[in-house]
Amino acid sequence: MEMPGRIVTAHISRVLLAALLAVALVISTAPVANATVDPFRFEGNGWGHGVGLSQYGAQARALEGQSAAEIVTAYYTGSSVTQSPVLPDWFTNDLAPLWVGLLENRARFDFTPAAGTLDLCQGLGDCPNPALGTPQVGESWSFRSTGAGTCQFFNGETPMGTAGDNCYARIMRIIPEGTPDTDTRITLTDTGRTYARGEIAVRPSTSTEFHVMAELSMEDYMLGIAEVPFAWEPAALQAQALAARTFAGYRALVRGPESTFSGSVKAACWCHVKDSSADQVYKGWEVESERTGAANWVNAVQATADMYITHPDTSFTRSGLILAVYSSSNGGASETNTAGFGSSTQYPYLLTVSDHWSLIGNPNAPWTSRMHVAGITVAEKLLELTQVDRIRVLDRHPSGSAKTVLFEGKNGTLNASTTRDGRWTRGAMGLRSAWIDRVCRERAPFADDGCSFFEHNIVNIYLAGFVGVLPGNAYTPDADMTRSAMASFLAAGLSLPPASTNFFPDDDADPNHAAINSLAEAGIVIGYEDGTYRPNNSVTRAEMAIYLARVFGVTLPESVPDPFPDVPGASWFGPAVAEILARGVTTGHDDGTYKPAQHTTRGQMAAFLDRAFLGGF
Repeated sequence: MEMPGRIVTAHISRVLLAALLAVALVISTAPVANATVDPFRFEGNGWGHGVGLSQYGAQARALEGQSAAEIVTAYYTGSSVTQSPVLPDWFTNDLAPLWVGLLENRARFDFTPAAGTLDLCQGLGDCPNPALGTPQVGESWSFRSTGAGTCQFFNGETPMGTAGDNCYARIMRIIPEGTPDTDTRITLTDTGRTYARGEIAVRPSTSTEFHVMAELSMEDYMLGIAEVPFAWEPAALQAQALAARTFAGYRALVRGPESTFSGSVKAACWCHVKDSSADQVYKGWEVESERTGAANWVNAVQATADMYITHPDTSFTRSGLILAVYSSSNGGASETNTAGFGSSTQYPYLLTVSDHWSLIGNPNAPWTSRMHVAGITVAEKLLELTQVDRIRVLDRHPSGSAKTVLFEGKNGTLNASTTRDGRWTRGAMGLRSAWIDRVCRERAPFADDGCSFFEHNIVNIYLAGFVGVLPGNAYTPDADMTRSAMASFLAAGLSLPPASTNFFPDDDADPNHAAINSLAEAGIVIGYEDGTYRPNNSVTRAEMAIYLARVFGVTLPESVPDPFPDVPGASWFGPAVAEILARGVTTGHDDGTYKPAQHTTRGQMAAFLDRAFLGGF
């Protein structure tokens, strides 16, 4: 233990006052690290919301021999696989009850027959309408808004028929007797996708725009789903088919038949499900005919035909069908719907399930994402901070995903912070999932401090001149701070003048010999009772408090109220710890203690100096 030396003389105070003025000058002229040019590196696992079935988890489970039923019931707690559940008449009796959104809010869409011929009709009358023509393979056709509430078909640039009211229309496939349904196909130019099942319907969205949908049977729709690699195991593909069919069925039953769509559904898409990842990806004919291994998917659909995932709790189902949400993968355990979606009510089958399978063979386990200049600037505005210096996960959901994320930095010249939940952070930062393991800051000059809790403190004290040049461009933030290095930092940062006296007999060969003498002459260090300095000893947190109190030039009382549960106010270091606590230099550990006997790490040293002299946090 270094001698306490609580009384600071007037001479020492004048020396330190000059040193602190020098620090202020260095700070005012030092370059400032710009938050918008130094990227954050996020590290995590999984892709997607992580609620319900994990697609990569299903594949890993299938490789271990689990069946499709075992897979889906593992992810959807308390569920079962049911063949031909009892569903409403409109859904089972209609040959094409499912409406799939293909294009939304268009004033025009272009199409061409890819095979066979097409029939057209306008309005809600019988089809076909010979006056509109019969599109042939290779011809370019379009449907366009022609004014307030009217639309018309065009063959090339030739208008066909007359402009119709309300932009209701239908494109039907002519299927010659004795030929397969898929021999007649239509391609939408806007997306390049070809459809060989069902019909194309058009319905108005505004007075000048319309939606384009496919009207299908459930099993025809299923054949065009493209959500997982078709080379996967049969059980994994069947599990995906069960989830996709159940998801679409649930959504259809929630929205009801097309004839009773609400105004909001009509305005959004006039559909039960969209054809994108907003619901689930539907690519039509491409899946059946063109993609490698597509036959595997067709087999999976046929093997599970008319099978749905059900649950007995009718409060959270539609005719027994569950909300079978799924995503690419989770971070090792599935997410609840309340955590993953922000739902107000917890569904009994969307619980957290331990899932190491989700990380097996998964290219997104782990992932790394960097937020660069533009992204950081946008994030700062969203967070109402002018500069973000540190991002860390404060607490986690039982699944391991981030529950609360703390953003710390500046609001103008003031230290500021704000919190956001993991879902917001994932979306705003463009992350693959909310399973955020850690967030690192990639800033010069040191190569090894980016994932240190104290990275921004290290950069700040470096810019203010406390650090100097270190070998190997390494700061080693987790290493102990030696008394030699501490002297080097303080003497450089405080711009202490050379000493006129050699104070200690055991530091002559130390590279920081001059800095040690400068600190001794300034009264910041006194040495041990035997007159030695012991430069290779580590600095304890108790000693660090003493050094800083001496730099502040204060006269400490003999005793104070205990500043921390493990710091007696009457101990030799208690008043010094109370002083740096009052000044905001220390916040203690997360458990509320100070741990005075613990060695001060180089990272902690940076935080002490940054808070003490540079206004850091």
